[in-house]
Amino acid sequence: MNRKELILSLCFTESSLRYKVTHSIKTVVGICGIDKRYWSDLLKENDVNINSLKAGEVIYDYLLDKNRGNKYRTLLEYKGIVTQTHLVDRVLELEKKLKEIR
Repeated sequence: MNRKELILSLCFTESSLRYKVTHSIKTVVGICGIDKRYWSDLLKENDVNINSLKAGEVIYDYLLDKNRGNKYRTLLEYKGIVTQTHLVDRVLELEKKLKEIR
């Protein structure tokens, strides 16, 4: 399954696709807005740099499996904002636009 538009959209909403971004939460780092307190071990096990698009993909895949393929719930959990669904809606809107121009 090709998810590059989704991963790009997700990471865009985290960092505007900037590798050298400063997040409001000190433990959150990189282009995909990854909280190193929770994800460092998983990324190390998979030999993936935390400040990479691949890191966002690895975490998304992990959460998608955990959420039994439920894309919306997976995005809510990735974003860490189970009550702020408008941010997930923005990710899905961006993904759709990217697919249209492809």
